[in-house]
Amino acid sequence: MVLSHLFNELQIAARTDSTSPLYQTRNKFLVNHPEILKVYREIAGGQPHLLKKDFMRPTSFINQLDKLHQAIDVAVIDEAHLLLSKPDHYNNFYYNNQLAEIIKRSRIVIIVFDRYQVLRMKSLWTPERLQKLVNQYPHDEYRLKHQFRMTASD
Repeated sequence: MVLSHLFNELQIAARTDSTSPLYQTRNKFLVNHPEILKVYREIAGGQPHLLKKDFMRPTSFINQLDKLHQAIDVAVIDEAHLLLSKPDHYNNFYYNNQLAEIIKRSRIVIIVFDRYQVLRMKSLWTPERLQKLVNQYPHDEYRLKHQFRMTASD
């Protein structure tokens, strides 16, 4: 819920606060898990400054921006460890790395990455592989040390 709250605040500033540097920015929330995407879109339906179209799967985001020859300001990525790390023609992803392609199409990228949740070979991420990619860009890193999603031990 930390990420959905962050994105809501970002969209409030983008859509309503003419004094904010975020005013009129184009922002998207990306998640590669269809069930989680469905939950975020349901949450959006009850929030006045969130639209269901603000939430997308990464491949749809990349392909849509390519088609329109556009970029966005801020991409927020939940479950970044699920991003594809190689082409997946079955899912219409023809590049080598989803995170690299999202970075190319966004001014700012915020990711949540859990190295212990890598599930598939086509989403093979290690801390070293992630660092190799993000070290090419100015960035800040924060380590969350507590479970925020549910009531559970750390």
